[in-house]
Amino acid sequence: MDNKVKEAICFLTEQKGYKRILKGILDKYKQLGKLSGMIVLEDLSHEEGIILGAIDYKFYAEKRGKISVKKFVDSFCKGRFEGIDFTEVLKIYFKDDLLTNKALKEMRKNKRETYFFNILNQFENTKAYQWLKAVLDEKNHGYHTLIKKYEESQQDLKYILINIRNALNILSFSKKSLMPLPLFSSKVTKDSHYFDINRIEGKLLIHAICHFLNEKYPLNAEEMNEVLYQSGIVRDEISNSTITFGLMAYRKNEAHLGFKSFLDNGEPLQLSIKNLRSIEKIKAKGYKVFVFENPTAFAGVMEKTLDLYPSLICTSGQLNISALMLLDKLVEGGAMLYYAGDFDPEGLQIADKLKIRYKENLILWRFSVEDYRCIKGEVSIKERENKLLNIQSEELLPLRDFILKEGVAGYQELLIDAYVEDIRNI
Repeated sequence: MDNKVKEAICFLTEQKGYKRILKGILDKYKQLGKLSGMIVLEDLSHEEGIILGAIDYKFYAEKRGKISVKKFVDSFCKGRFEGIDFTEVLKIYFKDDLLTNKALKEMRKNKRETYFFNILNQFENTKAYQWLKAVLDEKNHGYHTLIKKYEESQQDLKYILINIRNALNILSFSKKSLMPLPLFSSKVTKDSHYFDINRIEGKLLIHAICHFLNEKYPLNAEEMNEVLYQSGIVRDEISNSTITFGLMAYRKNEAHLGFKSFLDNGEPLQLSIKNLRSIEKIKAKGYKVFVFENPTAFAGVMEKTLDLYPSLICTSGQLNISALMLLDKLVEGGAMLYYAGDFDPEGLQIADKLKIRYKENLILWRFSVEDYRCIKGEVSIKERENKLLNIQSEELLPLRDFILKEGVAGYQELLIDAYVEDIRNI
């Protein structure tokens, strides 16, 4: 170390008034990459005022100091410390290599790129490679979650990515080959909760699945269940269920005795995902299925049509996976769906989703402006009417516009007699 630099370090260490000034200069140097710019010190101490006052007398009486870095360095490097390398002084004083913020950012970037490059090499020819490459190139499908975890622990992230690779390798991406999420997690990691959707591992897996399905990340539980369902996973096999009436199921080309018993006794049957997974085919009477949003409408229609034994389904509001599985199987078997629901934002949203999903295999039943006029109530939809703006099905647009104009909801329970008449005549 140069003797003059060594002397300067001893001097600055002993003079405590220089500490904040030098820290300000260090920060500015890292920001700009050179000894320039301005530094600002609030609440100047007596010692700081004397040091800066030697450069500009006004600082003797000031409580706030704003001074040019160059001016300070030029002043310091005169007389006793003339010709000294001030950057060398900063390095030794702070025990810092003086890498600029830009240089540090570039180093971190290079390190991160090397990290992911090595992982991609290990994942070559796998689905995980396709997803991770797309994430890094396009900065979506989990990029921010990925980088946040990288900053926390590179080792933990690598372990997570390896497990996601293994998970993607065994995902069926088929609705006909479903596996419960806890069982799937156990199969990959021996931890049944590893891919729980509230954990980072589960979130990253969902992001990866969305990449292959070309879907946006789900915003609610309903969308989350649908994404998992499309990939071949179900979250809850037992409590996720749907009420039915008048359906017949077949397994290995033989009639399902459980279905037959409920059908023979004229009773509604509650079907869970567990039940539906073991069913190969489900048939509806006359290849027609009447689907209701509300249990009261379902029960009322059932009671008034017991002599006909029509095929009925109740979704009980928002669509769950058991309902979608059931409707999928019915449509695959050639059934036509007739869907009836409420005349409110949520009701039209459900009808819209179903029409988009099943297209010509679903008829929007009793969703006319005239039907709405007949049962229009007094419940305001003003606070929820924005939900109607996203309706896409052209058939629903006249009704949507009229409901927006009226500003009130109508509920399908008042159409039970009309539904019954339709069923008898369709």
